[in-house]
Amino acid sequence: METPEALQRLLRQTVGRITLRIESETPPESPLSPPPPPMPEPRLLRACFDYQPERDPLLPSPELGLRFRHGDVLEVVDQSDEAFWQARPAGRPREPARLIPSQTLEERRKAFFPASRIVPGPADRLKQLYTKLHHQKPVMYRAQSAADFDRAELALYEDVARLAPSPVSLLVLTGPGCAVGRDLLRRWLCRQYPLKFAAPRLISSDPERCGDAGGDLEFMPRQEMLAAIAAGDFVEFRRLGNDVASDGGDLIGLSLESVRGSVSTGASSGLTVVLDCHPSAVRRLRLAELRPLVLFLATPDVAAQRELLAEARSLGLVPESEEPGSEQQLQDAVRQSVKLEKLYRPLFDSAILCDGLSSTQTEVLNAVATAEAEGRWVPAGWVEPEM
Repeated sequence: METPEALQRLLRQTVGRITLRIESETPPESPLSPPPPPMPEPRLLRACFDYQPERDPLLPSPELGLRFRHGDVLEVVDQSDEAFWQARPAGRPREPARLIPSQTLEERRKAFFPASRIVPGPADRLKQLYTKLHHQKPVMYRAQSAADFDRAELALYEDVARLAPSPVSLLVLTGPGCAVGRDLLRRWLCRQYPLKFAAPRLISSDPERCGDAGGDLEFMPRQEMLAAIAAGDFVEFRRLGNDVASDGGDLIGLSLESVRGSVSTGASSGLTVVLDCHPSAVRRLRLAELRPLVLFLATPDVAAQRELLAEARSLGLVPESEEPGSEQQLQDAVRQSVKLEKLYRPLFDSAILCDGLSSTQTEVLNAVATAEAEGRWVPAGWVEPEM
């Protein structure tokens, strides 16, 4: 039927039951509209800070916010708003999305505006905050030593993907360089589990030390080693001898090439390469080809440090003459550990309190076993996208 009148005439002439079927016809001059674009894939982000909605004065209502802690993986479903994104915990598709601060908002807030000075304002609080930012000096990390606390980029969210269960090829133990920390545990793991863990070969410019090490040290001329360090080819290095502040003397260090070679050799023989380094050196090791599992070993209290050193002496891991240090030095080690953990925690997978050799060893072994059996969240660039 082309007109309503024609339909009325037909109905008047019809007797009995009538069935109508209504069909829409697209005019020839009006082509079909293209199908709507597919919904974008949710973005998986690992949070690198803690967030409490009830303490955010810029959030319209605390009930709308999603509480999360550092290390939680979030599924971001909407990033259209400049101030707040919509997200839910990863792996909970039925849970309603809630609001989290956007990268832009949190970056400006943390880099330029101390949290203690953020106070509720009028309705347009976001605009008020942005206006104030132009009149504030950056309040970044108040580092006491550039060697210990470098001013890295402000890490807030990290794109991640799920790495399938697979052997851990590189285990990185990081934390303060105190006598009862990462170096001690690395040597203990290699001694207790020689069929599971192996240490990479270090490089030194001291030929005598390399000869006495029985193959555990690789020799490199001093000038060549200095050039490699300047080119960024070393993870860490230090000067040998007592005068570590001078420009002379021989060097010892760990090169990236040595780590790569050890990981390649270890993978073929089923070994996990384990090394220890300062947290500031971890960035050089967070590469897709290495896929390290990074564990931060936190320094325990003063009493636990003394007990741990005594345990290490009894096992022959440190010389009998090794002293734990003064009360002040041990307290300083605890404070430094807290600062390092707070500053560098976006770089490690988890933190373990190193309060006993056996208990810490068990936690490290459990972390490795869990990663190998269940998989783990890693930077998105480490996992090849599915075709």
